[in-house]
Formats: sequence, structure tokens, C-alpha cells
Amino acid sequence: MKKIISFSLVFLFVLGCKNQEISTLEDNESFLSDLSEVKSVIKKSHKTTFQLKKEADDLRELYSKPKEQWPTPKIDYAHGGTFKEIGSLPLTVKFPNDNQFSLQRAELGKALFFDNKLSLDKNMSCFTCHDSQKNWTDGKQQAEGHNGVILKRNSPTVVNSAHLPLLFWDGRAKSLEEQASAVITNPNELASNPQLIEERLNASSFYKEKFKQAYNIDKIDINYVAKAIATYERTIITKNQSPFDKFVSGQKTALTDGSIRGMHVFRTLGKCINCHNGPNFTDDKFHNLTLTYEQTDKEDLGLYYITKNLEDWGKFKTPSLRNVKDTGPYMHNGVFIPLKKVLELYNDGMNGKDSHRSPLIRSLSLEDQEIADLEEFLGSLSEPVPQVKN
Repeated sequence: MKKIISFSLVFLFVLGCKNQEISTLEDNESFLSDLSEVKSVIKKSHKTTFQLKKEADDLRELYSKPKEQWPTPKIDYAHGGTFKEIGSLPLTVKFPNDNQFSLQRAELGKALFFDNKLSLDKNMSCFTCHDSQKNWTDGKQQAEGHNGVILKRNSPTVVNSAHLPLLFWDGRAKSLEEQASAVITNPNELASNPQLIEERLNASSFYKEKFKQAYNIDKIDINYVAKAIATYERTIITKNQSPFDKFVSGQKTALTDGSIRGMHVFRTLGKCINCHNGPNFTDDKFHNLTLTYEQTDKEDLGLYYITKNLEDWGKFKTPSLRNVKDTGPYMHNGVFIPLKKVLELYNDGMNGKDSHRSPLIRSLSLEDQEIADLEEFLGSLSEPVPQVKN
């Protein structure tokens, strides 16, 4: 009997080449067709349906045990990998000592979050880039700022930002208060200034009353505006209702067969857990993935702009993977969709030529079934988020 062996050859492109740029998603597709530099083989699965089912059943039993008995993860400590076991987030959020939670503060922050008065031309608000109907992002490749300017970076979701120690893709804000103030006054974002905002809000009897109730102040200033917005944002969190969270809480059937296999790939062969670890699926660190677009008008060197240290060249913050299937486009510049494409690129080792590329990024040689399972697992990290209308 003749055996016909079919190999699927998928050619992936070189990222971060100095003389190549991707300015739109259409350009991205064009760039993908350039097959001159990189060839990568995604291997067909050799496992039968029965074998895949048996593997899922065995893994479900293993991962139903206490976490201390879970299979050993593959951590590349020698190249900066870190490990904190994945699991559910705490249901309570820590508030700063100088900005403790109160219902009045959260309600005030919500009003400000939706209010166009915070922008210079009164035509934008926080909600413009963080729409609850779009999983608290804008669904765009890159954010649109003041006067319609297209920014270089993608709008991250607000969901679970309360659990992040650093904000923005380059980590320049150390608190949600600092982040809120920076967006309001950034000339390319809301483009306002403290004096203008204070004048507008102090002229409002509504806000005068609300700030008095929330902070016991008679004169509104920008610091309390940022505090109120940050208080509201800290209430936008997931509630451990994703299939993954239900599984780790003891519901053995909450994860599909593909998801449980994908969870194992995530912790082992895929090495995703090196950077996406802990309850929020992020190491809260910064890595260079060769997406700097050096010497082009899309150049963005990330953390380097903040620290001026060469070791931070082209590094961007590891995003949380919670609700990841619903928060694309992906990467700091939103250059990739769909999620499967991102996984294929990681599988290929990114293959960018940036000499500062993270040593954690390397070819994985995952089979196509393993990539499919990994994508299914990432889908299990999603759960409904609060839907709020203006």
C-alpha cells in the first residue's frame, strides 16, 4: 500500500527588518507573501482521534490534582524566563492608601471616564479608546488621538488593569492615577491641560457636588480627577468565571479536550509560561520581539525611550492573556490578526533580525494540532466583562 505523506509548508516572514515596514493590515498580508527569507514547517499531527482523546483524558486527571502535583513546566531560566503558576485572580483589588475605594468615588470616576469635557475639543473621552462594547479597547490596529492622528500603539484593554504594577506598553506609569493624568494631558491623546479641565469642572454644579461627596474638597484639581478615574477603572475586573477559572476551581469538565491539551502545551512545549505566568498571565516584564521597525516612520523603541538603557532597546510590556481572543489586534502596534497568526509566528521564533531580540524567543516546532489546542486554551481564558453604556 502506498503511503502518501503530506507536509504543509508555511512560509512566515522576517519581523523587524530595518528596510521593511508594515503600515496597515493590508500591508501585513502583502508582507506575508514575501517568501524570500524564512521558511518554516508546521508539522502535521501524527495522532489519531482516539490518541488525542486519551491524551486529553489523562491530562484532565493530572491537572485536576493540586497544583503542586501538576506536570513540571518548561522554564528557560538561563535566558530570563520566570515562573509563577497560572491560576485565578484575587476577587479583591488593592487600592492606594491615599485613594481608598468608595462608591461615591467610583461613580464619580465613571462619569469622568465618559465625559468629553476632559478633552481639548470636547470630542473624546477615555471611553473613545476603551469601549466596554469592545472588551474595553477600541478594536483598532492603532489608537486614534487628537485631531484624528493615528498613534503608533494599540489601545490595551482596561480590564484587570487594577492588577498591573506598570501601565502603558512602555511601563512609564506606575499607577492608574498616573496613567489617567498622562492620557488627559498628552498632546496626541486627549490633548487637554490641568488648568482647562479644572476650569470646566469647577464651573459645573454637578461635579462640584460629586467631588465634595467623594473627596470632601471644594475646589477640583487634576489630581483628584485622576484619582476618581483610577478608582472606577479598578472596578473593571474579571470575576473568575472563565472556563479556565472554573476548571482550576474544581469543575473538571469546564475545559474542552482541546483546551486541556493546549494548557499543557502552554506550560511545556510552547514555553508560553516563561512570560505569561501567574494569575494575570503576565510576568509584568518587558521583552524585545523584533517589532521596532528601525529607521522607518514606524520606528518604536519602547522601554528604551523611558530608561535610555541599551538593554531596553525595543522592549515592550508583556500583556495579560485574559480575554485575549476578544482583544485583538495584537502586539503593541496591533499589527497582527488573527490570534492563530501570532501563535504561528511565535512557533517560528519570530525570526526578526534585531540584535536585541529576547533570547526567550526561539523556534518551537509545534505540530499544527498543538497550535490549534493552544489557541483553544487561550480562548478558555475569556469571560464576559461589564457592558456599560454612556
